[in-house]
Formats: sequence, C-alpha cells, structure tokens
Amino acid sequence: MRYPIKEYGTQYYLADLLSNVNAKAKENKENKGYVLYQPFKTVGQAFQVFDQETIDVFVPYGEGENLLAQLESMQQMKFHLGKFRETIQKARPYTISIYAWQRKKLEQAGMLRSILDDRALVLDKQAYDDDYGLCMDAEQPVSEFVV
Repeated sequence: MRYPIKEYGTQYYLADLLSNVNAKAKENKENKGYVLYQPFKTVGQAFQVFDQETIDVFVPYGEGENLLAQLESMQQMKFHLGKFRETIQKARPYTISIYAWQRKKLEQAGMLRSILDDRALVLDKQAYDDDYGLCMDAEQPVSEFVV
C-alpha cells in the first residue's frame, strides 16, 4: 500500500490517505461534522488495480464466423450504418477484451487483422481456444500444457 500519489503539490501514500494520518484528516477532525476523514474519492481517482484501457476484438467461432462474413461483405458494398450497428450488436457475444500489450504482441505475431477500414479487429482462429480462451502463444496450443 505504499503506492505514491501526488495531490495538491504534496506526495502522499495511499495507506496514509486511507488512515487518519494525513493532514487533511487532521484538519477535518477540528470540524466535528464529519464521521469519516479519508478522501476515498481522491484515492479512487489516483489508483487503479487493473489497466482499464482495453479494446474489443472479434473472435470467429460458432455463429461468429457467419457474422464475420457479413461484416467482411460490408467492405465490398456501400457502407450502411444501420446494418453495421445491427451486425455489431449480434457479434458482441463473439468478442473479447484485450489489453494494449496483448494487442501489440498479437499484431507482431500476425494474429490480428482489421476490417471495415479499421473499425473492427478480428483475432486469428489459432490465437483462441474454445476451452481456454485467448492463447498468446499460437505456436504451442494450450492442450500441450494440460497434464
């Protein structure tokens, strides 16, 4: 919990902010109107457990393969926003969220491609296992690691 944040020109640690050790809590103790003295909102804004920046990627499996064919056919014809939105909504169950570092690694391995003028990303079939999900190492299938 020694995660440092800089607030109002002063460096604090999350553990201190969540305890009554911080200067703001001491100031607020003077004002008896408050029961809690910790700046939960400030802490929540300063700290994230997980990187929130993800991107949705289409995975062609099951009915998703037919939806992918529909999306790809939209490239050849005049773009129709209503049809695109409808197809994208149907495709939501066939998407996964990946982090920026995963995207970079998959692109370097040639396992991601874009369709519809970069409006959607499609994951290669080799990079997805029906039982285990995303496989970052497509050369070695996940089944080889099961004992």
